[in-house]
Amino acid sequence: MNTCLQQKIGLRSFEKAEHGYFLFSCLIGLFTLSLMLRDMAGLPVPKLLIIAASALIFLVGDRNQILAFLAFITPLSIGIPYVTIEYIALLFIFFKSSKITIGHSIIFPFVIVFIEAVHTIFSPDDTLWGFLRPVIMILLMTLLFLDTEEDYDYRFILKMYLLGYMVLVLFSVFMIGQTGSIDKFFEMGTTLGRNVLEGAEGTRIFAGNNDMGIFSTITVAISMLLLLTNQGNKLIMTFILVTGFAMGFMATSRGAVFSSIFCLLISILFSVKSPKKLFKAVLITSVFVLVALILIHTVLSGAYATFMKKMQLADLSNGRFSIFAIYNRVYLSDPGIFLTGVGMQNYVDKCRAPNSIHNAIQEVLVTWGLLGFICVAGFFIALYRNAVRHIPKCKRALIFMMPAIVFLFRAQFGRIFSNGIEAMVMIVIYCSMALNSQISGRAHEENTPPSR
Repeated sequence: MNTCLQQKIGLRSFEKAEHGYFLFSCLIGLFTLSLMLRDMAGLPVPKLLIIAASALIFLVGDRNQILAFLAFITPLSIGIPYVTIEYIALLFIFFKSSKITIGHSIIFPFVIVFIEAVHTIFSPDDTLWGFLRPVIMILLMTLLFLDTEEDYDYRFILKMYLLGYMVLVLFSVFMIGQTGSIDKFFEMGTTLGRNVLEGAEGTRIFAGNNDMGIFSTITVAISMLLLLTNQGNKLIMTFILVTGFAMGFMATSRGAVFSSIFCLLISILFSVKSPKKLFKAVLITSVFVLVALILIHTVLSGAYATFMKKMQLADLSNGRFSIFAIYNRVYLSDPGIFLTGVGMQNYVDKCRAPNSIHNAIQEVLVTWGLLGFICVAGFFIALYRNAVRHIPKCKRALIFMMPAIVFLFRAQFGRIFSNGIEAMVMIVIYCSMALNSQISGRAHEENTPPSR
């Protein structure tokens, strides 16, 4: 009798979950359709409607679907009011969580937010909104490691990011087509981004060279991870892997190209202990390189020519070495800046620099000082420890760290916290590490004999 009752309850729970995902899929479709009507058909779709649609998804969805939606909109964030959406998501996740556990690690994000708050209060040009923008992702990630409930489907969340990226690709190809044709686009020697869609930020879905670079890099890393761990359809994941590299190359993002190569190398390195996984990693890498070479000499020949011109510049860093030196002098010029930085808001003007920082470590040191750097390092360690907290050390596979390592490698050519769009990537980085726990838990359940 009890077994029959359990089966009925399980069936109802399954039907409820299926209904929830069907509704979630419908809402995602309507959300994407609204963006297509705005950007492709030219219909006036106000930002308030996009925010309301997002709030509706948060209202009817569970915490897992809220996080999945945030992963989905990460590649699309430059064309939507993402900061407002993130704060609404933060509130819904908090009120829908029933198991918040506060530990010692809370001190790291608290100190970071406190440093930024102090700078905001005592800097006359800083604003409340300017304060909220860089700290939202810190607050969201903090809530993730305080939320100790174990019902997140990390594989689903990662696949939602890949879906969002493919939507970005669709919009990008459409925008390129507006220049006349893709062939003409390459003949012009231009690249993705502001030179095609200047002034479109916040109103249309697109990605500039650096943004497309980071999204493409993470797409390559995640699709490679899902391939190596058998967590996705091989053909689809391979197609997304090649697309990620192609779009990063079209953006002529050197950081994306070098990071993709780095990703392939460490995927092989992390597979050395298992001959089967090593063979698989080498096979995937070989196929990837072959397809990439074919694309470079055919469809992407124009992008290749533009990319090589950038590689042949007298200053290969494109002025970033001199900018790096300027910020180093500012950082070492004052004990106060050395300890707590100048603050994230308007740091370019405060440092009297010609451009923004293009190195994540320097970004943290200059804006939040040595104290902030220690707290950011502690914060990242706390995220990792929370992601693998249920996995014995002997079962922690390095391959799940691959997207995080690639992300940190790519961050040495860019920023994290001062660019809210790139900071959103931390959601999928955390989920890729936590996927180890999900797979290990499912394998344990499959190997556990049923109780009699």
